[in-house]
Amino acid sequence: MITVSNLAASLRALFTTSADALALETTFVKRTRIITGANFTQALVFGWLENPDATLEDLAMQLGVTPQALHDRFNPTAHTFLQRILAQALRTALRATPPVLTLLQSFTRVYADDCTTISLPADAATRWPGCGGHAPDVGAAALKAFTRWELTTGAIESLNLFSGRTPDLTAAQSALEPEPGSLVLADMGFFDLARFRTWTSTKVSWITRIPAQVTLTCDGRTQGVATYLGARPEGTDTIDIPILLGGLGVPCRLVARRCPEAVRVRREAKQRETASRKQRRVSADQLVLCGWTVYATNVPAAVLNPVEMWMVARVRWQVELLFKGWKSQGGVARSQGRTGDRVECEVLAKLVGQIVCQWGLLLRGGPLVGVNQVAARRFVQRRARLIRFGLGNEDALLVTVLTELERELQRLKIPKRKQRVSTSKSLSHNHLTT
Repeated sequence: MITVSNLAASLRALFTTSADALALETTFVKRTRIITGANFTQALVFGWLENPDATLEDLAMQLGVTPQALHDRFNPTAHTFLQRILAQALRTALRATPPVLTLLQSFTRVYADDCTTISLPADAATRWPGCGGHAPDVGAAALKAFTRWELTTGAIESLNLFSGRTPDLTAAQSALEPEPGSLVLADMGFFDLARFRTWTSTKVSWITRIPAQVTLTCDGRTQGVATYLGARPEGTDTIDIPILLGGLGVPCRLVARRCPEAVRVRREAKQRETASRKQRRVSADQLVLCGWTVYATNVPAAVLNPVEMWMVARVRWQVELLFKGWKSQGGVARSQGRTGDRVECEVLAKLVGQIVCQWGLLLRGGPLVGVNQVAARRFVQRRARLIRFGLGNEDALLVTVLTELERELQRLKIPKRKQRVSTSKSLSHNHLTT
């Protein structure tokens, strides 16, 4: 588990010896000069971590070179080098101590899978083709990041990069298979009956949303999930039945709850707006599902009853908050650059910075401890310059900086909510009923 001492050792190894070694391996650095692998990564990662809108002038000043000299280093070799740094960071297994949460105690790990997309300048389309758009410079190039986040310890298990047009399900296949006893939470973009069948056979639990066109078999009758739900009489607000899911007949539970009318109307409006934007029609099945919250899961009812299952499924939203932090506070999706080479390097450096930021947050605990993650990120970002300064000095200084960061994070209180129970509190109590 993470401590100040092993965090300091990991940061020093990544941003000094590993950075210099990888710079030589990738030929980013061919001979001794002002810019080295270590000072290049430190300037970019910590410069943009502290200020996501830092200019090339700001970063070049830290390196002691001209802005043009720094700009010239943003090239395909730099892409390769920074991708190797990112991969090395991900191999550093830093984890927080998992909190004691009653509803998750049956699982060894709880994974949330999701993707986020980052637009790039059009000249990067040969490397990172996007999904296109109405204008030639919109959507021509994009980078998709698939992330598997272990929510109890806060460890980012996978962060794999693909072109923007890669389907989410294809991106997810890059991750290692989850270990037996773990739980995987995923949205409809990752719906894959073959994977669910494999996971069930290997003792991996899963909870997934169900697309409108999927069929189910119940009581010997096969029908669409929308057809089944649409035939439920008024007053049937909760469903929890054993089914065979899809054409492969995956054994699982269908767990569904009828939504309040206001929620149904809001979902339907969103469906119609999305369909209009994509020049599609909203199907009758999709409209039926707007009125229900529907999941399939292989978790037995004895482990999670329907209400408990819905509370656990909500935890997947944490990965959406992670991406929001990357983009809003970390600036991963914004750049002052105008060329693909420059912006690609910036995105990679900022992603490394977000890994570092996540390591710092682990000193307070994983995402389920209930601390305000926005406030916690600010503490880490404000310490970025001091952390970089500590890397260039004796070990004691870096440990001192990180110790003070830990103290600041520990002073963060878990906010009290008057209306809605927090995720951490709801997961800590096993008194929910259907």
